[in-house]
Amino acid sequence: MTMERQARRSSPQGETFILLGSDGRHVLLGRHGEPDAAEMERIIAHLAAQKLGGWVALMRGDYWQPRGRVRVQMIREAAPSPTPFDQAEAAFQARRQGALAP
Repeated sequence: MTMERQARRSSPQGETFILLGSDGRHVLLGRHGEPDAAEMERIIAHLAAQKLGGWVALMRGDYWQPRGRVRVQMIREAAPSPTPFDQAEAAFQARRQGALAP
C-alpha cells in the first residue's frame, strides 16, 4: 500500500501517529496509539534500507481537507537523520499540498 493511500485512512480531525521520514514522506503507525516494539524495529529497518532518518510524530487534523491545517508534533527520533525535523515537516507539508492539488 502506498503512503498516500495509507494517509487517506487517517482519522479525520483526529490525532494519528505517523512515521515522518527526513524527505517528508510519511506512513501511519499503530492503531490509536504509539507503535509497539516490533513495529518500531520494522520501521527502523525500512528507513535504514532507504538510507533515511525519521521520527515518530503525532499528526493532528484531516490530511485530505484542503483548507484545514495539519500539525505535526515530534514524539521521538526513530532513526538518526542529518536533516532537522522542521525541514522534514516542511517537506511533508509541501507533499501534502501536492497531493491536494487538483
